[in-house]
Amino acid sequence: MEFTLEEYKKAIAQKGYMQIPFAGSPELILEAIERFFTFLELPVERKLPFGWLYQLTADERGCESGYRLRTATDGKHDNKEYFHYNPDVHRLILERPDAPPELLTFLEAAEKIYAEAAKTMEPVIEALSIFPPRIDLTSPAGALRFLKYDQAEPGEFLARGHYDRNLSSLAIAESAPGLRIGQNPEQLEEVHHEPGKAILFPSLILEEQSHGEIKASWHDVVQKSEDGYRPGVARWAIVLFPVPHAPSYLFQDTTHSKRA
Repeated sequence: MEFTLEEYKKAIAQKGYMQIPFAGSPELILEAIERFFTFLELPVERKLPFGWLYQLTADERGCESGYRLRTATDGKHDNKEYFHYNPDVHRLILERPDAPPELLTFLEAAEKIYAEAAKTMEPVIEALSIFPPRIDLTSPAGALRFLKYDQAEPGEFLARGHYDRNLSSLAIAESAPGLRIGQNPEQLEEVHHEPGKAILFPSLILEEQSHGEIKASWHDVVQKSEDGYRPGVARWAIVLFPVPHAPSYLFQDTTHSKRA
């Protein structure tokens, strides 16, 4: 795949994102999703021990690794379950004698998607390396996120508007429309995911590293209709969040705040 920084900057200036070819097959993605949902069907007490698997910084702030469950509270969160996969997470779980077989089977499939995402990102990483530090897919702070959104009423938020805190997010696949991206909250447009492609858009750390040359894209996810992926589930998505090896940590008040 050819990827140039100028093409990326032009696409971001026009619509806030760029669609690029994704190396993985649809069959590989669907297999990983089926295994993900099989793991999610386990009782919550079997899943919770496999989250927050390591610390991110010296002051012992936990890293969102492994399994996470979020519920809406005071408008600060959304109803969703997700899993943050990377090679370190995989290694740590393999060392756990209490790891359920459903989780181990899911990790095998997630590993394949992660490898294809890494291939897809190679030319992107090279192009963005002029804004150091370089993206490092081995960083324990980065992750491949598998997402399950709870059902909502048509028009309601599944994910409230925000900027991502990494470099450039790669939205690999989703089961239904609803993702909206724009240069700011007032210019959001629904993204129509092209078959065989992934959606690349810049985040806050890249805006910081490029000194504002590439602006972070605001985005949200809304329920499009009363239809869902399965009972109680609105949709699923797979997104890669690549970061430098030692990123600056951005809190929710920053990532979820509109610019003046």
